[in-house]
Amino acid sequence: MIDPPPFGTPLVFEHLVQVNNLHDERLQPLSRGQLWRGLVQRAERPRYFTPWLVKNTVAKRADGSWERELDFGAFRVRDRVHFQEEESVRYEILESGVATQGSLVMHIEEPLPGELFVRFIYQVRSLDHDARSPLAGFVKDAYRQADEDTIVGIRVLAANGLLDE
Repeated sequence: MIDPPPFGTPLVFEHLVQVNNLHDERLQPLSRGQLWRGLVQRAERPRYFTPWLVKNTVAKRADGSWERELDFGAFRVRDRVHFQEEESVRYEILESGVATQGSLVMHIEEPLPGELFVRFIYQVRSLDHDARSPLAGFVKDAYRQADEDTIVGIRVLAANGLLDE
């Protein structure tokens, strides 16, 4: 008899979050550099974006990537963060005590000059992240909300001059 896989069907999805709307004068537009520095801050200072995170430690920095440990109190996650300058940030979960495999890519898109978006691409596989689960829609909604909150957090940092060169 073949043992069943330890995880369910991978949850794979992507979505766009608009950063600059050139037709809405109420929002102060961000530069590509500010957006990039904000995405780097999300990796470097994740507690600002994830308040329930207890502690984070950068274990190793080399060749445009970092290895980190994120302490959530009840569990810890080790990941590697890869940076492609002013283009994308990729998070990859490493082997750890958490039964999860996965990655997240945040890719900056600029279809017209100044019109910025971030494409979030998820591929996660765990008992809690099963594409066939009736809860998959709720998981996706939670990630979408967190991603929108990321952009709001980046806007706050920019408004306070913390993302200027």
